[in-house]
Amino acid sequence: MKMKSGKLTAVFLVSMFATVFLPLSFLTKVQAEVAKFAFNKLGSEKPYYISQNTNQPTPITQFKIQTLNQRGPIGDGGWNILPTDLNKGAKGRYIYLEYQGISGLPPVTSVDVKAYDTPQYNPPAGWSWDPSDLNAGAGGKYIYLAWKTGEVDKPPIINVLVIAGNQSSPPNIPGWIPIYQDLNQGAKGDYIWLYYSTTIPT
Repeated sequence: MKMKSGKLTAVFLVSMFATVFLPLSFLTKVQAEVAKFAFNKLGSEKPYYISQNTNQPTPITQFKIQTLNQRGPIGDGGWNILPTDLNKGAKGRYIYLEYQGISGLPPVTSVDVKAYDTPQYNPPAGWSWDPSDLNAGAGGKYIYLAWKTGEVDKPPIINVLVIAGNQSSPPNIPGWIPIYQDLNQGAKGDYIWLYYSTTIPT
């Protein structure tokens, strides 16, 4: 049985720019909602990380997974990296989400997390993917990140957010769409929830 413990430990708001620490008074309305949620769960205004950009964000065009034997992440030229271990608390490999936005390429318009009982060697039909198991070294389900690009009836994805903690379902955060798949399913460790947003912070 998967055992979960511990408080919400980190909130990372990520888009196509650097991660910085900011006081609550400097945040946009959308970002302040995320920060307020984090503070309420932590019980005090402990530090959190939030990405901030004053220019028009570039839509995300691709993801990939970085899998390491030691704590990272390791810089990867041309890619931005979410500094949250997606295997947090599970004692498996260290796994990080990379993303990039390249002008002229079709934007990511759908993102999902797929869980299986056996390893997969091909992406789900109609999807792009990274073949890395998000539970690598930790047991549990075989979990993969998949996405679609350029769907004409859907807006581009601008931001992604990960919450790691003891929440057994993804909490509601205004302006964010959760993916209802625990990235640690079947393994010991935190519940890890991926969210995305198509909204440009204002």
